[in-house]
Amino acid sequence: MNTNPEQHKEIKRILFKDKYGLTDDQMNTLELLEQGLKYAQIADELNISVDGVNKRVQKIYRKLGVNTRHQAAERARSEWLS
Repeated sequence: MNTNPEQHKEIKRILFKDKYGLTDDQMNTLELLEQGLKYAQIADELNISVDGVNKRVQKIYRKLGVNTRHQAAERARSEWLS
């Protein structure tokens, strides 16, 4: 079965999401985090509070088994966004 690049990207997203048990909101937050946005920028983009972003990021770190933004971004890049 041949997939186009958009389908391939979506398949990788689903596999990554399922592997780590992430929610759609956490996936969206992680994608913005990987892009280098600051918490306030992520909050604006997702229309949530900075405290809400912080709570999501802490849950993402736990699920990915990482401790830093850099580690989370690297995991996303290597397994999903590459």
